[in-house]
This record gives sequence, structure tokens and C-alpha cells, in this order.
Amino acid sequence: MEGLGRNHSLETALADLVDNSIDAGATCVLIRLVRKKGRLRSLYVIDNGKGMSPPLS
Repeated sequence: MEGLGRNHSLETALADLVDNSIDAGATCVLIRLVRKKGRLRSLYVIDNGKGMSPPLS
């Protein structure tokens, strides 16, 4: 969240995450914003892509 405002708006950050999901082969991407008392509390981006590569050793 620290990068928002400096490097990205919420919209461009979400667009980048969706692009990454598509690049990873995702055919379905779910974005869920969880609010409590009118304030954003959580943000989930879930996809069915192949995921991240394991760290190189």
C-alpha cells in the first residue's frame, strides 16, 4: 500500500495485477474489495493462473 500514490493509483495497481494474472495464464480473475464502516479494509486479487516461480537456489 505504500507504493500507492507514489508509483501507482489504485486503478493502475489493479490493472497491473490483472495483466500479471493474464500473463500467468489465468482465465478467471476475481477482485474483491472488503469495506467496513465505509472504509477499505482488505483487497483480494485471486486468479487461476500458474503462479509464481520458486526461488532460484
